[in-house]
Amino acid sequence: MHICVVTVGRLERVPVRPNSKVILPYEPGYTGHWEMEKRRKETREWLRERGQQVRDRINTPSIVPQSEAVVVTAQEKNDLR
Repeated sequence: MHICVVTVGRLERVPVRPNSKVILPYEPGYTGHWEMEKRRKETREWLRERGQQVRDRINTPSIVPQSEAVVVTAQEKNDLR
């Protein structure tokens, strides 16, 4: 869409909005599919790292080693009351 402007002796067409740099998917310079693939790859990488962090957190050893854990028998429990 253009607006026609009449100046002295000539007719000029002035664009309503500036030329767009948007390239449609069927045009030769379109790179959006590469950008989407890059984002998908980054997302997969992030999910893989996040999953590894969760697994590491679950599989970390207890703060108190089993050999030092105190076992209280039923008799000792009754004696404490």
